[in-house]
Amino acid sequence: RDKLVTGVQTCALPIWTETTPQVQAESCQHFLLALADSLRPLEAPDDITATACAMLGRHLNASRVFYCEVDDRQGTFFIRKDWVREGFTSVAGETRRLDDFGPKVIRTLRGAEPVIVADVNEDARTAAHAEAYRRIGLRAYLVIPLVKAGRLISLLSVHSDVPRRWRDLDRHLAEELIERTWAAAANAHAQAELRQALVRLKEEEARKDDFLALLAHELRNPLAPIRSAAELLLRAQLDEARAYKLGEIIGRQVEHITDLVEDLLDVSRVNRGLVELEKAPVDVAQIVSAALEQVQPLIESKNHRLEVQLCPQGTVVLGDEKRLV
Repeated sequence: RDKLVTGVQTCALPIWTETTPQVQAESCQHFLLALADSLRPLEAPDDITATACAMLGRHLNASRVFYCEVDDRQGTFFIRKDWVREGFTSVAGETRRLDDFGPKVIRTLRGAEPVIVADVNEDARTAAHAEAYRRIGLRAYLVIPLVKAGRLISLLSVHSDVPRRWRDLDRHLAEELIERTWAAAANAHAQAELRQALVRLKEEEARKDDFLALLAHELRNPLAPIRSAAELLLRAQLDEARAYKLGEIIGRQVEHITDLVEDLLDVSRVNRGLVELEKAPVDVAQIVSAALEQVQPLIESKNHRLEVQLCPQGTVVLGDEKRLV
């Protein structure tokens, strides 16, 4: 038995579990959740793209990441902002031609397919344009196009200053990021336009209120002489000349009110809060006389005395008589 026991050798069989894909998937999920949390409170599209590029650059240990706007008709793209690793050159604020980096590359991007280059010096699509890449310190890159309604509208570009074999996960993260960034930026832009529209609406409402308040004030003024003249016609024994004069007062003030009501019924002017002046040569004495006619009943009711002194030779001005009165 001792020989049997000592003769038996025990061995441990190693059990391997493939955790790499799972770990990568979890890492990807954590990154996308963190991205969503970071973008949610941002309101400016530039802040959204800058934050997204910085997060992706750090996560992939890239040299540079930028999200650019494409003018496909002009064949150019504009890099508003970029994220760069410390010591790396920024290309923010630059406008470049799409063809500078190879027509084959651009055809691929216009077809909504990403371009993945492990080494610009070795890739057949980029070797002839290696100098353009070298000037911006680029040796390998991953570009994801965003095509909407058949038109190339933006690009997400991830750069490396050394040759690099890009993983499927890198491509997946970049594709997710450009879609989410575009959606967040579009939503932020729409929200900004909505806020501006609300501000404009409030301003229009304020102008409309001011306009209506002005017209209400102007409508009230001619009512006093009409009321006084009507009371005199009803209560007093008046000669024909006096009654005729009161009738003229009523007629003039009714005409004034009619003009104001026409302003009020001009919906377009009400909506714009706009008082349009109808300028013409008018005698100042005529304006003062009409104004006095409107306020005379109020002056008399308060037992006030009003004295008026006009230039004896008369004065003509260019103005809107109705508004001046």
